[in-house]
Amino acid sequence: TRAVLHEHAGVLGVPAVQRAPAGTLDLESLFRFASPRARVQREVAVLRLAEATTAPADRDALRAALGAQMREVLPGRRSFAALAQGRLFPGEEVRPLLVHALRDASEEVRAEAARAVGAAQEPGLVLPLIKVLDSPSPTLRRHAAEALGHMGYATAVEPLVARLSALASSAQSAGSHRVPHRHIFVGKQFAYIQDFDVEVAQLQSVADPQVNVLMEGEVLDAGVVGTIEFRHVVAAERASIQRALENITNERPGGRARDWIDWWDQREH
Repeated sequence: TRAVLHEHAGVLGVPAVQRAPAGTLDLESLFRFASPRARVQREVAVLRLAEATTAPADRDALRAALGAQMREVLPGRRSFAALAQGRLFPGEEVRPLLVHALRDASEEVRAEAARAVGAAQEPGLVLPLIKVLDSPSPTLRRHAAEALGHMGYATAVEPLVARLSALASSAQSAGSHRVPHRHIFVGKQFAYIQDFDVEVAQLQSVADPQVNVLMEGEVLDAGVVGTIEFRHVVAAERASIQRALENITNERPGGRARDWIDWWDQREH
C-alpha cells in the first residue's frame, strides 16, 4: 500500500526533501508538512525521507533529527517522529520509544511509539511493560496494557490474561464480602433527681438527692467504603486489557473478562 501511495505522492501533495545550499538536507520542511497530516500522507512522507537519506551521513542526520522531534511540544511532531523511527530505524531507538509509549501525555504519541517498538520484531521488549502491569498507578497499568496491544507481540497475551484474571478475582472477592461496619450512638443525656436520702445529723433532717441520668437516642449501624472510584478504575483497566488482547489475537470471544479467561483456558488445554 505504501508503494502505491508513493507513486502518487505528488497528487497527495507530499513535498520531496530538498538540500540546502550547504549540502545538508532540509528535513524541517517535511516535518512541518507531515506533523498535522493524516496517516496516508504521513506514510508517504516517511518514504520521502527514506529515498532522500540513502547515504550514511544523511541517515545519521535523520536519526538525530527524529530524536529531537520526539522532544517537541506539539504531539503531532512526536507522533510523526515515532512513526518514522519505526519505519526507518526499527529496533534502534527502543528505550525512548518505550518511555513515550508508557508516559507520553498524548494517546496518539503513545500508540505510535508502541507500534514503532513492535516494528523491532523483538518479543522480549514486552518485559518492561509487563512489569508495569503490577504498578500501583492505575494510569500506568492502563497505558502499559494499551502499549502491549499496539506492539502486537503474542508473548504479551498470557500476562494480559493473567492480569485480567486477577482483576476479575479481586472484583468478585470485593463483592462477596461485607464491608467493615461499626456502630455509632446518636442521642442525648438528661440528668434528673430520682429520690432523696434522708439523713439525721445534729437533730436535723437533711435530704440528700440521688442524681440519675436518662439517655435518649438510637444506635446506628454504619459502614463507610469508597467503591465508585475503585470500580471505575478497574473497569477502565479491564477495557484496556481486552482491547489489547483483541489487537494482538484478532479474537473476539466476548465482552466480559470471563470470556477471555475461558478462551485462554481452552487454548491451554
